[in-house]
Amino acid sequence: MSTNYSAKGSATVRRLKNGDTVYLTLEGNGIALFQGIDPTALTPTPTPSWKVAANQPELTPKFTSARNNTIKIVNHEWKYMGTLLVFTGAADGSYTKDSTGKFEMNKATGALKIISDLADSNNFGNNVLTYTGKIEAGETTYTLSRDRDVTIVKMGAGIYTGVLTATKMQIGDGETSVIKTALYAGTALATDYYVKWFKDGDTNEITKFRGQKSITVGRDDIDSSTLFLASFFASSAATQPLARSGIRIVDNRDEFMVVYQFVSDNKAVDTGKPVTMKGQVINTTKNSVVDLTNANPSWESVVMDTQHWVEIRTVNSDTVTITTDDTDRTYNGVKEENDVEIEGSVNFTL
Repeated sequence: MSTNYSAKGSATVRRLKNGDTVYLTLEGNGIALFQGIDPTALTPTPTPSWKVAANQPELTPKFTSARNNTIKIVNHEWKYMGTLLVFTGAADGSYTKDSTGKFEMNKATGALKIISDLADSNNFGNNVLTYTGKIEAGETTYTLSRDRDVTIVKMGAGIYTGVLTATKMQIGDGETSVIKTALYAGTALATDYYVKWFKDGDTNEITKFRGQKSITVGRDDIDSSTLFLASFFASSAATQPLARSGIRIVDNRDEFMVVYQFVSDNKAVDTGKPVTMKGQVINTTKNSVVDLTNANPSWESVVMDTQHWVEIRTVNSDTVTITTDDTDRTYNGVKEENDVEIEGSVNFTL
């Protein structure tokens, strides 16, 4: 008897040599990796200022074993925009500052805190933080990496920016994650707005969350790895969103997950240099790639703009090629170069 299954996701799953599957996420402290600046102001000032301790975002690596194996973290490493951060500066409690004076790290936990402004009048778009951790599981040593974008936007009159934060980026049995919203009108934090919630590329609103500025999601709300999208409106009667934002939550106890692998030499899109990725289904409990040859798979790969969280196009295939036609787009008359994310889903029968 055949059984129908489905899997979703774009989250990274690394496989250890000892047959385990480990999830790595970078957990926040409730402060968004978001900063804006109005370059037309007399004195352009980043908002919120990360020189203020109460505004400083923090990322802490979290490793989870699909087989509940004990994981020992051997070494932490952080890069900003591809440049290795060297933490040899002054001590700040349990943290050590880096040589740039913009970051500090807790060498025991690997937690990275941003302690100075990254935005300036010439720095817009996504700035990338890359974490690499060396871990031990059993007698095996393995290295895992993950990126998180720091969103830096150009602000001004009439420009709205939506921001989401989550208490947990991955959840397991009995766990939940609280997703909170914030809306900036120019450089000011707005309080009067209305939110509609969506999943992945689905155009059907999640009605149970309608109008809520903060939602709590559990495993029943997540299919492997789910992108929650918030559309911000001026009121419940408004039809045109002021802004959109998205955040991904992983169910680290789901049996199946979609993982995309690079199949091109290029790992970043540039003019004349496309990137091709191919999806595959991982059985996380067996740590194996699922053979879909006779499983009648039905794929959908949605290409999303990660700045405005709008769908660029859909490909009904497990293989997607990204070019500058996807990353370089014009919004409100302004040409932008933005990252994209592939939202993959597949239905199959085993």
